[in-house]
Amino acid sequence: MRGALARLVALLPACGDELDTYACRPGRVAALLEAAGYPVPALQELATGDYPAFAERVRDLIRRDLAAYGSVARGRDGLLARSAHAGIAEAETARLTGLSRTTVRKVRNT
Repeated sequence: MRGALARLVALLPACGDELDTYACRPGRVAALLEAAGYPVPALQELATGDYPAFAERVRDLIRRDLAAYGSVARGRDGLLARSAHAGIAEAETARLTGLSRTTVRKVRNT
């Protein structure tokens, strides 16, 4: 939690001792908390001491992120195959995708 709050502080504008009046709008704070992985409803559960509910909400958020990643990853193999057919080098494909060359090679050769 401390790490998340430290990241939030780093996102605030540096304007001396006084923050811009728009910097602390509830919507912006909620968006920053969400981006840091702590949505307001989960924090409200934590504040009430309902730790099992908080933990379950965090697991649900991770499940949502895993499902979103899965839908993106399912299209990966086809994209890597298309890059091979288009003549894009294995090393360039790896660099552009952030995948290892070994992964690119294995997928392209299947």
